[in-house]
Amino acid sequence: MSGGRAAIVHRSLAHGTAMLRGELTAMEYSGGFVLDGRKDVVINAERAGAVVAYVRTDPAPGPASHSVFLLDPTQLPPDGVRLLKRQPTTGMRGCRFAGYEFDACEVPGDALVGELGAGVRLSLRTFQLNRTLITGAVIASVDTVLRAAVRAALAGDSLGRRQRGVLAGVFADLLAGDAMATAVLRALSLLPGAAHLAAAELKYLVPDLLRDDLEELATVLGAGGYSRDTDQGTLTKLLRDLPAAGLGHAGTASCQAVVIPQLPVLARHFWGQEAEPSAALFRAAEPVPHLDIGGLEVAGGGDFLAASLIASAARLTGSAATEPYGEVLRTMAAAFHADLLAVREACLLIEPGDRAALASPATAALADRHSVLVAAGAALAVWERHRHTTGFLADPAWLVLALHRYGRRLGLTLPPLPPDCVDRVAEELLARFRAGRSFDLHDAPLAEAGTP
Repeated sequence: MSGGRAAIVHRSLAHGTAMLRGELTAMEYSGGFVLDGRKDVVINAERAGAVVAYVRTDPAPGPASHSVFLLDPTQLPPDGVRLLKRQPTTGMRGCRFAGYEFDACEVPGDALVGELGAGVRLSLRTFQLNRTLITGAVIASVDTVLRAAVRAALAGDSLGRRQRGVLAGVFADLLAGDAMATAVLRALSLLPGAAHLAAAELKYLVPDLLRDDLEELATVLGAGGYSRDTDQGTLTKLLRDLPAAGLGHAGTASCQAVVIPQLPVLARHFWGQEAEPSAALFRAAEPVPHLDIGGLEVAGGGDFLAASLIASAARLTGSAATEPYGEVLRTMAAAFHADLLAVREACLLIEPGDRAALASPATAALADRHSVLVAAGAALAVWERHRHTTGFLADPAWLVLALHRYGRRLGLTLPPLPPDCVDRVAEELLARFRAGRSFDLHDAPLAEAGTP
């Protein structure tokens, strides 16, 4: 391989997205394979030094229908593959979308990755990593827009109460979203048998929440049009990019397809019975074992974030409310725990493998609720692991504000925010802005403009 960029030709999930329609097939022939088919939209197809292709090698449906091939475009027969023209897109313009058409294209046998028919399992493993990293990139992008919104708000005569509320709320969402993203990324190494469920829920929940946050930030930034050198342009670009980043295998439907079939099993065997995960899962500074992608499982393994929510709620319920916001936190944690129990009762009514029930809107709604509940569990766990430290993560204000926003999404009855909660979060946000520090869990110094 010549190195550089790699393009991925995904398999099509029943052609559920027209933009991604198309599929490749392969037949064994003379010690190698012959590829046929067309894929119109492949990121960086025209610039790729390597191509990873998910190809149908068995016409029968089932988990062994696809295989993975690693191809060097420079070594393919010129008459066997044709580069298709670039497809214009509204978002993600830096990722050049083009395509490939294969016509009796002969490839060597050693282009096969792993075993014949292992494509689906390989894809489900790698999607765990993709979904987690994409979410991290979205969090970083919203950090940039939030910074622009703070700058715009401070440029005015005064920072009004409504603006403080918007900015503090988005900041709390970023911290809570990063709590879940960090836990899931660490779980890939620490809990490789269970990370698949949390990775799917992370990918379809957190970017969706942050899209809502961008709408809130638009009220601070104003309604200016797109321009490369304006803060409004930064917002507009991200609003265009996020829908494109969530298409196909990174989208909501494919993530829900991972979560929904597991809900009846989790309700019967894990929720309320699974041990709390290690505290190392929520401490970003601790080292983790080397990531072994081959060790990632694609089903089973439990629900470690739900187990963490249950354990945190139990500790808060059994402790005296001696710290700031103690009673509010205890009430909130109990409400999220009670809602998880309600989700469990509803999932117990679904028979595992009942396709009609699993495909119903009601079950999809249960998956949505569950994703918010485990996100709350991640935020609670991160705060608990830092509550006796000296940094801002020890302050319960960000957690209370984040849980209040999660609870509003679920329609839970929660106590009102403490009077100084928003101000405490806003003051931290402004302090980080003035010091040039990130708005995520790490509170890291940012590179100055022009620094290489």
